Amino acid sequence: MQLIIAASGRGSRLKNLTKNKPKILLKIFKNLTIFDLISQNFKKFSDIFLVGGHKYIKFKKLGIHKKCNLIRNKKYLSSNMVETIFLVKNKIKSDVVISYGDIVFDEKIMDKMLKTNTTCLPLNSDWLKNWKQRMNLDKIRVDAENVTISRDKVKSIGGKIGKKLPKLQFMGLIRIKKRDYFKLYNFYKKLNNKNIDLTSFLNLSIQNKIINLSFFKTSKRWAEIDSKKDYYVAKNIVKNELLKNY
Repeated sequence: MQLIIAASGRGSRLKNLTKNKPKILLKIFKNLTIFDLISQNFKKFSDIFLVGGHKYIKFKKLGIHKKCNLIRNKKYLSSNMVETIFLVKNKIKSDVVISYGDIVFDEKIMDKMLKTNTTCLPLNSDWLKNWKQRMNLDKIRVDAENVTISRDKVKSIGGKIGKKLPKLQFMGLIRIKKRDYFKLYNFYKKLNNKNIDLTSFLNLSIQNKIINLSFFKTSKRWAEIDSKKDYYVAKNIVKNELLKNY
């Protein structure tokens, strides 16, 4: 199993916090960064690829190239998350897990992903409590993404939320079978859309029957970091859970 960490974006909404460093290098608990927390899962994988862009040189200065394979997205300012995950296509030899570089999550979520044998993603069932700390309900309706399911399959993802908030939320994690990874890559080439976001791409892939996307529900710790407020909320979530271990 191989791990791809997508960490090339600027994190512009974090302003001065990411002016001189990639978002994944933000300290989240004491001296631990987002990268450090994700790296606790590295032993579970045969290969780890970190795809960087913004302030890429920081990774080498900190010796991160000694902990995982660094891939540079030189066009990170004009490309997208989907482009980022396919920059490693020539190195993919097995099923993969893709992780956003701006999330923190309970290791048990990763463990469950690795035990599945399908292309699937975890969906968070406790997301709203977290999001209410980040923003008001009106903003949640704009920022959160709709997810519809049927039995054990995702039927749509990434659409606008209607009157009713979804019970589940995408977490920035996905496990992809090797054959599906290359099916998705070929579909992406045909789309020829460098600006499409990942959930919209996944949704198109589902609607065009490129892949079947399974899911499992989880209420384990998870937080994503898009803004300064998100950052402080995430720090508090991690602190409350991990303090007893340090």
